[in-house]
Amino acid sequence: MVIDPVRFRAKVVMPRVEDPDDRAPTLEELRGILSWGKMRTKTLIIVMATSGMRLGEAKALKIGNIEFDSRPRRITLSPKVAKKTGKGRTVYITDEATEYLKRYLEERNNVDPLGFSFRSKSTRPHERRPCMEYNN
Repeated sequence: MVIDPVRFRAKVVMPRVEDPDDRAPTLEELRGILSWGKMRTKTLIIVMATSGMRLGEAKALKIGNIEFDSRPRRITLSPKVAKKTGKGRTVYITDEATEYLKRYLEERNNVDPLGFSFRSKSTRPHERRPCMEYNN
C-alpha cells in the first residue's frame, strides 16, 4: 500500500502546536526590555504591551487618534490601521505608557497632530524592517 502525502494531508487535520515562546512578557521581563534602547523604542514597546496593538497598528498610529484627556487614555484605530481584522477598534493605554508617549512626543521637533506618532526615518512609514532599525 502506497500513501500519497498530498492526499493524506488533505484528509488529515493535524493538531495545531502552540509555540511555547509565543507569550506576553512578564512584568519583570517588560521592565528589563524598557531598560535599554532609545526613547522611541521604549515608547513603542510599552504602548504595544499595554494596549494590545500590533506592530503595524502602532507604527501607523497618528497623534490625532490619541485622546490624552480621556480616563483611561483612549486610542481609536481606524479600519485602515487595523488591517488584520479590517474593523476599527478602540484600545486603552496605562498612565505609565501615556507618560512615555508624552515624553517621546515632547522630544520630537515639529509634532504634527495629523502626523504619525512613531514616524520612520524612511518616507514609507510602514516598511518592514528589523526592530533594531526603528530606534529613533
